[in-house]
Amino acid sequence: MHLPIGFIIAALLLQWYDRKNKEWSKIIGLLFQWAFIFATIACISGYLLYKGEGYSFDTVKFHLWLGILTALFSLLMYLRLTASSKIEFIKRVPVVLLSFSLLFLISFTGHLGGNITHGSDYLIEPLPNSIKSLLGVGREVYEPPTLQEENWEEAILYTDLVQPILNNRCVSCHNEKKEKGELRLEEENGILKGGESGLIIEPNDPEKAHCTQD
Repeated sequence: MHLPIGFIIAALLLQWYDRKNKEWSKIIGLLFQWAFIFATIACISGYLLYKGEGYSFDTVKFHLWLGILTALFSLLMYLRLTASSKIEFIKRVPVVLLSFSLLFLISFTGHLGGNITHGSDYLIEPLPNSIKSLLGVGREVYEPPTLQEENWEEAILYTDLVQPILNNRCVSCHNEKKEKGELRLEEENGILKGGESGLIIEPNDPEKAHCTQD
């Protein structure tokens, strides 16, 4: 999926380097042609991945539409730079406008893709915890469940034991934005509702009271 980004960046860099001599237009146009082909493949494979991984459409829609626009603008740039374009309005579009549009598209589309695959805080995640605390940002860290010998009888089963395990092991794939298996485990209603394989908790039936989802 990153291959079209490489083609577009290479073409834009060559375009900037050749901005005065205009000697490499055909080569640059060829790079944009390949960018269009692989961007189209990336859009199709990304859509199939979205359908298979259980992401909600609201989570991926802007990334998907901008990816399609990136493919279309790559095609426009290819037609603009080559003699194959016989459409008059394409010849009138400034190359500089297409170049900056593509630069914006690959930057913002890539950023949205990073949000989907790594979370909205992926840019700040590598920062030391001290800096993240100073900035007041960062992903919430859940502590593993622990019981103290002197007061274990006072523990609340779901709050103190079950929810921390779900937060650490399950919620990353079963949440509001990524409902893998149509299952949400970050709140009570989702747990009781179950997923595409049915209920994961059978009331009053301990033998069936376990998660059957992958």
